[in-house]
Amino acid sequence: MNKICKHHGIINIYTQCYKTKENGNIVYRCKKCNTAKVLKRAKKLRNLILDLEGRKCLLCSYNKCEYSLHFHHLNPTIKKFGLTAKFLRSRSIKRVLQELDKCILVCANCHGEIEQGLIDIQLCTIANKVKQRSVKPKNIGSNPICAVK
Repeated sequence: MNKICKHHGIINIYTQCYKTKENGNIVYRCKKCNTAKVLKRAKKLRNLILDLEGRKCLLCSYNKCEYSLHFHHLNPTIKKFGLTAKFLRSRSIKRVLQELDKCILVCANCHGEIEQGLIDIQLCTIANKVKQRSVKPKNIGSNPICAVK
């Protein structure tokens, strides 16, 4: 049985679609379109949390490449998940923001030095930041990221 995807043409619903329920109806969604939608949502969510943290390294103020910015958990024993693209795809905004409260934003170089024990992160955290965000989320429950089209 085939279906027409407006982006990818004729597709087989058994091999190229996901079967889901929306409003009580069974819907077949193109796998390629679904993947693109999930990746777009993860990218928007990463941009949101980068904005919340100021888009620069807490320690050295590096801000040239956003892919070189990492989230470091201050207490790894209470870490539930990492704030990477892999985990941002499947987590709610509320859970991501709860995890973000346990982290600081640092560049890849500073993150490596923290992990090796060359930088005492507790002193840096006390000296530089008391978890203040540069941008506050307005209404998390109705955030536009949930309604990616």
